[in-house]
Amino acid sequence: MALRGTTAAGLGVLLSTASAFAGPPGRELRPGDQAPPFVLEDASGSRHALAGLKGLHVILLFGHRNVRRENQQWAEAFQARYGRTPSVRIFMIGDMRGVPVFVPRSLIKDRARATRPPVPLLLDWGQKVNTLFGVDPRRIDIFVVEPSGAIALRHRAEGFTDADFAALIARLDPVLSSADRSGFAAAATP
Repeated sequence: MALRGTTAAGLGVLLSTASAFAGPPGRELRPGDQAPPFVLEDASGSRHALAGLKGLHVILLFGHRNVRRENQQWAEAFQARYGRTPSVRIFMIGDMRGVPVFVPRSLIKDRARATRPPVPLLLDWGQKVNTLFGVDPRRIDIFVVEPSGAIALRHRAEGFTDADFAALIARLDPVLSSADRSGFAAAATP
């Protein structure tokens, strides 16, 4: 178990370094805007294209190095609530632009696989997706993309609290009302 904690800490250091050099965000997307298309790889090398997820609700979690733990909490909470819903996909997007050139990408991918994030972690090596979505590198940005590809909801958080999650769920559940609710977790807000 200590090895897993060490691995998680190592990944945290690498992601911290990566996010430390994040540039200024692009134009802020708002509900109703079309989500920018992107294709990113996860730590296993699987490619994920937003266009390939049309017809599904997609929850995207962007976070900064100072809120790694909180971003993980958001991912765990979303996974617990919506993870069994067939029409919902959840992803964390890691800004990898600032990873030093001497750190092999394979090392970062190995560490990411070893930590077993609660949802797929997509690696944004050039900060392109973070810039396209106009995320604030100092906060957690959460986007919900409708099956049509439009932004349904955007939420910016300083961290994670049960109250903030409950407030977001109150806004999110109506958006997902067209989703297959039979898979929603029956448990109350974590």
